[in-house]
Amino acid sequence: MKTAFMLAIFSTTLLALVHGHGYIIDPPGRASRWRKGFPGPPNYDDNGLNCGGWSQQWEVHGGKCGVCGDEYGIANPKFVHPGVWANNPPIVKTYQAGQIITVKVKITAAHKGYFTFRVAPLTSVPITQLQLDQHVLMLPTGEDRWVLGDRPAAEYTMNLRLPTGLRCAHCVMQWWYTTANNWQGERPESFVNCADIKIV
Repeated sequence: MKTAFMLAIFSTTLLALVHGHGYIIDPPGRASRWRKGFPGPPNYDDNGLNCGGWSQQWEVHGGKCGVCGDEYGIANPKFVHPGVWANNPPIVKTYQAGQIITVKVKITAAHKGYFTFRVAPLTSVPITQLQLDQHVLMLPTGEDRWVLGDRPAAEYTMNLRLPTGLRCAHCVMQWWYTTANNWQGERPESFVNCADIKIV
């Protein structure tokens, strides 16, 4: 009995240790824009938009995630239309087409892995992953991901190149953090945020 109890505590502790956490802060994501003074309710769990959790993402949905960090396929998502943080969201930043932009991400619990970024015009609601996958943002060096590696929890700045021919009064930028320190093996936990931007 004592052995089983200690094993349960160890497993719970291990699960807590392998979770990375973070959010995009510039441009501020839908869940974090309150931190920059934009209207909307505060979300004190904005560093935890992890697709409903590892078990929901992988054991229930086969690795799929809601496009802005919600659990995949749920009836009432919070971070895509018509959710409370996605219903008529404000534009938080304006960029120029083809511009090399500076993006900031805050990692509050680092567990290796990498970041990818995508952008798509919001031509209909809700935005879809298929739309976002049309425009994967590249680093100026040509890579399609920014590798966190062994860096600690901190705020990180990276440069990304916007597509030259993409202009939109309302675009959605997606940040996707694929972690790499998961005790389950090859099925990594993900953290996903969306920010509402304009490209002229």
